[in-house]
Amino acid sequence: MVVINVILGTLVLSYAAAVIYIINFIYSKFNYIIDYVNNLSVGNEKIVTTAFSILKSLGAWNAFCDVFSIFSPIFLSFFVIYATKIGITIFRFVRETLVTFILAKL
Repeated sequence: MVVINVILGTLVLSYAAAVIYIINFIYSKFNYIIDYVNNLSVGNEKIVTTAFSILKSLGAWNAFCDVFSIFSPIFLSFFVIYATKIGITIFRFVRETLVTFILAKL
């Protein structure tokens, strides 16, 4: 049983590290996109720059950035809750499989 608990402990830690890495990756890429669009002022495509100029002048882009910064902890919480639910289900099945495998060897 100690072996099973050690294996499950390492799996839980690696799963938590993977979830944290995914969250960090998503935030960094999304912030990169927001910064890129904020700095987009000169380009070859007149239609795109005109559309973003209109959105920025109406305040729609700033409103989107503000809403994202306000609601990002809520989105993060939903993602963590869902990832935890999936992780608990997977680890329960892994534990049951390991227990039946060890009992079958006895």
